[in-house]
Amino acid sequence: MSDSEDVLATAANWRAAGEQVAIATVVETWGSSPRPAGSRLAVSASGKLAGSVSGGCIEGAVADAAKQTMASGTPQRSPAPWPKRPRRRCATTRRRT
Repeated sequence: MSDSEDVLATAANWRAAGEQVAIATVVETWGSSPRPAGSRLAVSASGKLAGSVSGGCIEGAVADAAKQTMASGTPQRSPAPWPKRPRRRCATTRRRT
């Protein structure tokens, strides 16, 4: 099982247990990036995390965006929330089963 499949399996288990879940996916990278395109982070409404899209404060910002997506029900595609040229763009979508 790949890392990406493992993240999706974990998210599916959380959903089966009644948790609301969002999946963030790296859709583009350039330069030196810690994670390649296709990397995923699952975030539950209760704050559980599985997988990785980067590290440090970036991962926290992505988790916050995922929680906003769960609250609004509206998928997002946005560049990372910091000034200057972002290292990656993250898409946060709500996984529906």
